[in-house]
Amino acid sequence: MYEIALKLLTTARGMWRYRWWSLITMWPIALAGWIFVIQMPPVYESKAEIYADTQSVLKPLLKDLTVETDVNSRILLMTQALLSRPNLESIILKTDLHLRADNDSQVERMINGLSKKIFISVPSRRKPNFYAISYKDVDPQMAQTVVQSLIDSLVEGTLLANRNDSENAQDFLVEQIADYEKRLKISEDKLAEFKRENVGFMPNESGSYYVRLQRNLDTITDLGSKISIAQRRLGTINIQLQNELSSSSASEVNTKIQELQRQLDELSLSYTDQHPDVIALKENIVQLRQRRNNRTNEGSSNNQIINPVLQQLKLSQSEVELELTTLRAQKRDLETQVNFLRKSVDTIPEVEAKLTNLNRDYLVNKEQYEQLLQRLESAKLSEGIEESGDKVKFRIINPPQRPLSPTGPPILLYLIGVFVVAIGAGVALAFLLNEINPVFCTAAEISSYLGIPVLGSVTLKWTDEERKLNKKRILQLMGGFFLLAFIFLIFVGIKISGILN
Repeated sequence: MYEIALKLLTTARGMWRYRWWSLITMWPIALAGWIFVIQMPPVYESKAEIYADTQSVLKPLLKDLTVETDVNSRILLMTQALLSRPNLESIILKTDLHLRADNDSQVERMINGLSKKIFISVPSRRKPNFYAISYKDVDPQMAQTVVQSLIDSLVEGTLLANRNDSENAQDFLVEQIADYEKRLKISEDKLAEFKRENVGFMPNESGSYYVRLQRNLDTITDLGSKISIAQRRLGTINIQLQNELSSSSASEVNTKIQELQRQLDELSLSYTDQHPDVIALKENIVQLRQRRNNRTNEGSSNNQIINPVLQQLKLSQSEVELELTTLRAQKRDLETQVNFLRKSVDTIPEVEAKLTNLNRDYLVNKEQYEQLLQRLESAKLSEGIEESGDKVKFRIINPPQRPLSPTGPPILLYLIGVFVVAIGAGVALAFLLNEINPVFCTAAEISSYLGIPVLGSVTLKWTDEERKLNKKRILQLMGGFFLLAFIFLIFVGIKISGILN
């Protein structure tokens, strides 16, 4: 620590030799800097705050009917586009800033300077959808005009971009719809021509080739079972009819009833009550009992009256015969179809495969065509909302005002900075000269530098006149520095009083 302090003290003594050079350096730097700073023109700043209202009243009502666009992202993009070169050139022309330039190079510098003077703040979590625009200029009226032009460009650019995007989207959809309409027409023509060429081999509502073949075979089997049942029923009815015709007494009827009851008991061991033979036997037993009762009540005098049981049996016989005829006809038709399908085993599946491909292409084109039509309607509806101005509304919270007092530059801070720079330059010059032409101030320095001990030193003895002269020079140096400080205070006072504003 002692060595560092000794080094600093030695350096300060060496720099003291160049104190006048240091003072002479401070004066021109300080004066030139203060004059330049004090003549800097005042800068006026105009600000504006805008709120972008993106919560449309129609938005919840038209949900899923319109195309949802990210309005906030679009506005952010437009704020960045405000600082683009074409937009800055447009603002320079609108606000007559170009009149300040005499040539193209000055216009170029004006454009570059304009982008640095414009400040745009984007929304934050604390202030969502809030945008702030500010601009600084030496003319307060021009500052207000530029900010107003920026607001107009932001609003018009956002709305125009929305409309252009909607129009471009509609043009694209119209082109795609026309293209898919042609594809759909071609698919429909191919499908119709294919159906005409393959009449009789086309699948129907019953399903594909193998499904129809299997279903027909199953139906033929089922019809065969029904025909067998109907034949047994017809045989039973014929037997009953013969018995009815041959039976003439109650004893014969009783005997027949007992025989049928025995058959019913045997069938009940193997079948349920729903079996056709069981049902037929039960009906015959009921009919025989009714006939026995009728004969007992009516006597032999009514034998010539038409027997109702006989009529019922004949009617049942006719119904079963008609049913058999119908079932056999259906079976023959199905057998014909099965034979046709079996003969077409190589043709029909191929036709069905080609038809499936044609239908798939047709359905794909149709689905895309219908979706494009829906999107076109959504785009038109979205365009209507944008034209109505309900999509996004810009509200000017704080309109740009003509500033009455300047916001810069910070003259006082600059004056202090110039003073500090001037002092630093003088001290730096003294330090540099001392480093170029150093001297030894103490015997310890000589011993440390040469590496040999110093046996003694001679002390300089100042006379009274020399002491007075040194004091006078120190006072002159201090006077020069304090005079410079006084001039600094004069410039500060000028700034505070606003004489040069």
